[in-house]
Amino acid sequence: MTRTSRLVVALASLLLLAVYVTPLWRIELVAPQYPEGLGLRIWVNQITGLKPNDLNSINGLNHYIGMRAIDPSAIPELRFMPQLLAAAVAAGLVVALVGRRGLLYAWAGLFTLGAAVGLGDFWKWGYEYGHQLDPHAAIKVPGMSYQPPVIGPKTLLNFRAESWPDLGGLIAIAVVGAAGLPERYEQLAALPYVEACANETMRLKPVAPIIMAQPTRDTEIAGVQVPKKTLVMCLMRAGAIDERRFADAKAFEPARWFSGAQASSPKRVSMPFGAGPRLCPGRYLAILEMKMVMAMLLSRYEIESVATPDGGEAREHLAFTMAPAGLRLRLREKARAAAPVARSA
Repeated sequence: MTRTSRLVVALASLLLLAVYVTPLWRIELVAPQYPEGLGLRIWVNQITGLKPNDLNSINGLNHYIGMRAIDPSAIPELRFMPQLLAAAVAAGLVVALVGRRGLLYAWAGLFTLGAAVGLGDFWKWGYEYGHQLDPHAAIKVPGMSYQPPVIGPKTLLNFRAESWPDLGGLIAIAVVGAAGLPERYEQLAALPYVEACANETMRLKPVAPIIMAQPTRDTEIAGVQVPKKTLVMCLMRAGAIDERRFADAKAFEPARWFSGAQASSPKRVSMPFGAGPRLCPGRYLAILEMKMVMAMLLSRYEIESVATPDGGEAREHLAFTMAPAGLRLRLREKARAAAPVARSA
């Protein structure tokens, strides 16, 4: 392993420490009587509601249909998962220190196996939780079970349940990919089309389509007076899909970002990270991470299908950031003889 690879593995291992303070998984429930939704967050050592009273509300609903109450203290996995995570962090640091790629693959393989076992245990818990019902429950629906989905959407009576990795789970997934990262920064710089795809994706679907700003003094913007401390909502996508600025503006065309006469235009109009003194300081790191993840995935897998539950365009879910809801991506592993994308570009 090169020094850069060892550093990446060490940083990835340390990044796992963030899982102690971020949720691994989330389950959201929406129904006509709960339009604002209910939900759970599963952490490495606890289960909480998405909102302060959600866990109690869900337990109250479950009581009427005969499901057991969710009691985090009665789930043994929540007691030993912190120790397993600490062992994974320590093992990753040992791999980085020794620098042998065989150990790296073994570490990544064991980590992946552990994650698979964890998902299997999650499914088993959900199965028992949704099938072992109190026969004396107030509400009984013959033949009905209430097992929540492990991942993706599912309809349970009049509730729509969705289960997805949360921030901690995404961090763990990214760390597993450390074994497939390019070994040198120069390899990432040799992936212009990958970067163009990332930029074109952010032009059409920015993670932060709305950016808030406040002037520190009375000012004027395009002839409009804006008093000090006025909240200004900047719509970051409007100009980027304006037909006056881009030909076929709503089409996905990564070639817009290649060098040439029009190459600078997208950069002046599409600003998903903001602009000026409030430009996101993590802009270049974010683009680098996108290229690393795409290089890692495309070197090992082919995209077999992309779908949504209704077959239409993915629904956008805006919280702190915007993300697709219900988007399903199916990958197929490439033949082992295939050369990694980062090395062949």
